[in-house]
Amino acid sequence: MLPHEDLWMHAASRGHYRRDRATRVRRRSFMSTTASPAVAVDYSGGEETPGSILIMDFEMGSRGASVQWCSQYPHEAELLFPPLTTLSTRRVTSRGAKRLVLCSVDVSTAVPDTGDILVPNDVPGGVTAKGWLCAKLKCTTLDTVRDCDLSDTTCHGAGATHLALLLGRCSYAATQIRTLNLHQSQLDDHDIGVLAPGLALNDKLEELKLSGNSKLTERSGEPLAEAIRANRTLRRLDLFGTSLAAPTLQGVGLLANALGDALQRRTSALEAITLHSCSLPVRCLSGADAVSEIDLSSQSLVAADGILIATLLKSNSVLRSLRLADNRLADAAQEFVQVLATGAAPQLRELHLEANSIGEKVKIALKQAAARRTHNLVLAV
Repeated sequence: MLPHEDLWMHAASRGHYRRDRATRVRRRSFMSTTASPAVAVDYSGGEETPGSILIMDFEMGSRGASVQWCSQYPHEAELLFPPLTTLSTRRVTSRGAKRLVLCSVDVSTAVPDTGDILVPNDVPGGVTAKGWLCAKLKCTTLDTVRDCDLSDTTCHGAGATHLALLLGRCSYAATQIRTLNLHQSQLDDHDIGVLAPGLALNDKLEELKLSGNSKLTERSGEPLAEAIRANRTLRRLDLFGTSLAAPTLQGVGLLANALGDALQRRTSALEAITLHSCSLPVRCLSGADAVSEIDLSSQSLVAADGILIATLLKSNSVLRSLRLADNRLADAAQEFVQVLATGAAPQLRELHLEANSIGEKVKIALKQAAARRTHNLVLAV
């Protein structure tokens, strides 16, 4: 067994490690390490840069394979550990700007099944995933499937894993899926965490329906927003009937702001998102499509809709008239105060928020913000 000081993991791990023996980390990819402390320090940004280095203590039965003999960079003295290697934290100390995490190593035998890998594009579990989806759709091949209707089907757990595999590897799955309907499929936050990376990689899907999955909470907001930011083909997203889009502010601020931020920073095709009962014209609200007037009056809009609309307006430089009268936007009215106060949507000349049960204090704040705008703004509250 090598002394633990002789093996330093390539640094810059951003994980959070507790000071106990129970913390474990498992990754499904090869783990690259080095036997050179100097290399580890260099990868962590140098001696003066704060960072973490894992110091791994292993035995003969759990050691990595040296690839120094075939490496383009033999000076890195690289050792590779297989997927699902388990690291258990033993002790945490500091040396200068570095946090040193002493770990023990266990090489797992529970590696992914590779029996169905036939060509380079194949991935472990792909054949099983295709079989699962064919059974759900009652078809024999997925080659020509365009509308994948899994509404009222339990896609929880293993089903979500299979879908994630297919979404992330469409070229392998040989599918042409354009619409995926997961209405009332018993999905929960963990399932969205599994599905989101696949959605981010997908280059086929145009419409995704997650409506009716009441177990989804605001915790799904961030991974979903990250997937939307990365995806380049999705045009329509339906979240109606989930706790993600509840009619009050509780739990929806994070989702709406995360989605709004994701949609402001991307140039992809997302055109409409349904949070409650109305499909919001995303590209129009963000200014990606040069529309000067938008009328969303009497659409039963709620707080989540209002927060998302206000967030999207921050990047809109063409809109002149926005009508949001006769909705339920009282809890989101403060967001519009921020839009007006910061000078966002500089071309806006009309904003209609009447019949939204907005409180008097917020009405005063809206009027004061409107009065400070560079150009005259007709505000109806």
